[in-house]
Amino acid sequence: MNNKILMTLSFFCLMLMSCGDDDDKLVSGRTRVVYEAPECTRGWAYCGKSEVVTDDQGYTYEIKTTLNTGDTVSIGKALLGFITNDDVWERLSKYPQSSSWREMYDAGELDSSFVSYVLEPLHSDYYDETIERQLDAYYHITRANLVVLQYRTTPVKDMTITSDIDICGRKAGESLNDLFTVMGYHDSKYPFIVTADKQVVTSKADILDIPVSRFLGYHPMAPVRITMRMNSGAMVEAETKARFFVTLTLENDRVIRMKTHEVVVKP
Repeated sequence: MNNKILMTLSFFCLMLMSCGDDDDKLVSGRTRVVYEAPECTRGWAYCGKSEVVTDDQGYTYEIKTTLNTGDTVSIGKALLGFITNDDVWERLSKYPQSSSWREMYDAGELDSSFVSYVLEPLHSDYYDETIERQLDAYYHITRANLVVLQYRTTPVKDMTITSDIDICGRKAGESLNDLFTVMGYHDSKYPFIVTADKQVVTSKADILDIPVSRFLGYHPMAPVRITMRMNSGAMVEAETKARFFVTLTLENDRVIRMKTHEVVVKP
């Protein structure tokens, strides 16, 4: 091998070693992936509805939409979800529209899920290499078009769902956990749960369409986002105005209490 080839290979190797930084990954050698792991300090809960539709070509699929104050949903289509984050409003303050967004949200005119669509990547110091190595392997196998991937590193000790009024045969403030089924997470196509011992669970059969109790049985880290549907055990006899609460108790004894806008649930 002549000196010119050796020099070329040496230069190429040096370039490879100098590329990128610790926070960025390359998936399948093509797409740059940035992991974001902000501390879990805040949360936003919202109600939604799920509808199955059939398009003109005969394909059937499910559409999920969020609800605002006063919207009506039949109990068989009702969804409850929440996202966890750090201080969203502080980071949104740099946007000119931030004050009007906050006023609209407090007035119940803006659904709480909007925050996840306007935020820039959440740089922080809560990364974990053990978790990211497993996520690297998971996404390397499945796809290479990921840009930003979030996860949390704060374990959940408990989660309780309640309502501000009597509903489904339960008193106001009484746990409704057994009336909800976990149906989705932050990435709907490639879902995963990160456990407190830093294992990444990716089997859809094990983490989708499961009771809340089974989700908590994984001793999970706080989810980035979670979506739950009311199951067959949930029933109402008449239209009922209700506001739902989700209370997360974290390992560090921080309690995050999230509330939805008031919606109307009907039989």
